Amino acid sequence: MKKEKIKYYISGLLLITVLMACCVSAAADANVCSLTLNCLVNVDNIDKPVADDNFAVIKIADCSINQSGNNTILDYKTVHRFELFDRRWADVPSSELRMLSKEIAKDVTLDDYSYIKKTDSNGTVRFPLNEPGFYLVIRLHAVDDKISFEPFLISVPQIINNEINFDVVSYPKFEYIINDTDDPERINSDSIRISDTDTDASDGGKNIERLPQTGQMNLPIVVLLCLGIPMIFIGIILITGEKENEEK
Repeated sequence: MKKEKIKYYISGLLLITVLMACCVSAAADANVCSLTLNCLVNVDNIDKPVADDNFAVIKIADCSINQSGNNTILDYKTVHRFELFDRRWADVPSSELRMLSKEIAKDVTLDDYSYIKKTDSNGTVRFPLNEPGFYLVIRLHAVDDKISFEPFLISVPQIINNEINFDVVSYPKFEYIINDTDDPERINSDSIRISDTDTDASDGGKNIERLPQTGQMNLPIVVLLCLGIPMIFIGIILITGEKENEEK
């Protein structure tokens, strides 16, 4: 009788473990996309964070993920609001994307903003995106108006070496503009522009890296599986022992 009760307890624990694993998997799948901006500006050869600036993300096109043989393909469909700017987004060169980003940025309104967030003290801001898409990033407010910024278009997710990356990191292009009135020793020029980084996010986000977010979301699943597997073996041993006792 005691062994039968233990068997039921173990079965219940196994069921709970499976349900928890399913819940964690569903939570992870519900929020698979993210866009992180690392905002740095180079001033006198020192990278400084662009902190407390407000940025907005606007979805320009929906994105579907298709498989063609061994290749993963991203297909885009411009949303109705921005049909005027419709393009075959996967084929648009970076120079045209840069021009389009400026044109679309002039056309957007407050109602178009999908997400609004502020950079932290490190110049970093992360946008958890509800779904894949082709997005426009604009700056709403700048703490230092001497730091220039260009809006840019970027795909989330992206495909690198035929592997799909749902957690996209971008290094937007900032420039620190110094007028000759600020520093009389500067050469005679209306302004001197100091490029901030070697990465221009308007290139469609080719320079990206994988964030640890996905691994963090999967960690509970691994823990649950590690707990569940020993319980399965214990259950099998108890059931086998019970059958042997019945046969005797």
